[in-house]
Amino acid sequence: MILIKDLKKIAAQLKAERSIELGDLVGAIEKSLVAAYARNYGQMEGVLSVLNAETGECRIIATKSIVDAVNDETIEISIEQVRAEGLLGAVGDTVEVDVTPESFGRVAIQAAKNVILQMINESEKAYVYDKFKEKIGQLVNGVVQRVEGMNYLVNLGDVEATLTRRDQIPGETLHSGDHVRVFLSDITLTNRGPILRISRSCPEFLIELFKLEVPEIKEKNIIEIKAIARDAGMRSKVAVYSNHQDVGAVGTCVGHMGTRIQNILKALSNEEKVDILNWSVDPIAFIANSMKPATVSKVLITSSDSKTAIVVVPQDQLSLAIGKKGVNVRLAVRLTGWKIDILSEEKYAEEKDSLSVEAVDSSLTARLENEKPSGSASLADNIRAELASSQADDDEEDDETPLSQLAHMYGFEPNEFVSELAKRSVTVNESQPLDDATIAKIRAAFNQEDKACVVDKDSTGDN
Repeated sequence: MILIKDLKKIAAQLKAERSIELGDLVGAIEKSLVAAYARNYGQMEGVLSVLNAETGECRIIATKSIVDAVNDETIEISIEQVRAEGLLGAVGDTVEVDVTPESFGRVAIQAAKNVILQMINESEKAYVYDKFKEKIGQLVNGVVQRVEGMNYLVNLGDVEATLTRRDQIPGETLHSGDHVRVFLSDITLTNRGPILRISRSCPEFLIELFKLEVPEIKEKNIIEIKAIARDAGMRSKVAVYSNHQDVGAVGTCVGHMGTRIQNILKALSNEEKVDILNWSVDPIAFIANSMKPATVSKVLITSSDSKTAIVVVPQDQLSLAIGKKGVNVRLAVRLTGWKIDILSEEKYAEEKDSLSVEAVDSSLTARLENEKPSGSASLADNIRAELASSQADDDEEDDETPLSQLAHMYGFEPNEFVSELAKRSVTVNESQPLDDATIAKIRAAFNQEDKACVVDKDSTGDN
């Protein structure tokens, strides 16, 4: 008899450290002992080992044929020996015989050890594969282990994965010890173990961040992300839609005082800008929304079949509509699926008669108004959306004055904002810098209405 001491303690330790079940360990030990026996005695056919998991006792059993005269002791046993050992059987029958050796040779022991180690490695690979296979399409947390050339080796707990250069956010620099979130896009089981594909630059990474920060998307199914276009490290556009008429999609994603979108931007760890806009089944309204933060005057459909359109913007909005290095219009094209040509109002006036269009949007404002949620949350949505997500490119932002920034924050154009303030009994001098007292009056003028909107919004379930 072979006795394996403290088998249950060893099994418990392997389960805790490598998630190896007791049954798998017992099977591996039994297999290894058969391999060790075969190494010593040259026989494996008809040989099995039986291990008692409770006591650690193990025996090796061989099936032998009962004969009158033995020619091969490894597979035959005489009828006299059968009777002497008190076994049951007659000539021509088979009988199971305990052939457990008193000890194994060094080579046999090494063979048994190799079998057990191989089982442990294979079991660990299968465990890691099964664990992370369930997380495909989700965010996983990791720690940057080290930098390898232009790649990062990220420790995900049970396995390490390589964040390649193409899956990194351009301009982002990580260091050893940094905690990062990554999107698990795929996993492959190879002879060397599971290989995980992770990314921080894909659009899905941003979608999962929104699900993490906006429970109305993941849990309540109140808000849907209908489309997304991302140029990692520069700008992203996310089109959202509310399934509840009293909940504004944009404002819900932005969060109270922009907290939700700010948490998302922090997770991106760079200067990437995120535009959150209302999705619409109406292509004209959707195209107009997709051009944010630029103001759109007209949208004209030139061909529904080929999905081509012309967007007309004021001259001072032309560079904003195109965006730095063309990123704004490029993302709008990817977001909507329409080919977009941008014209200034002056250029449009010159070419108007020569343009071939299917439909001219003569009431874009009315169309966009119809896209706004009917509930009282819409004003708060627009204020926070302008504050936190509809960001202009750096060169346009540098030209903004405090007055124009406040105007955009509260959803007005600068020239309209002064008139709106006058209606609210606040007088400002556009030629003079705003002092703290005037800024406080402006905020107070909108504060009461905004609070009322937030109360109504919270009553629908938004945070």
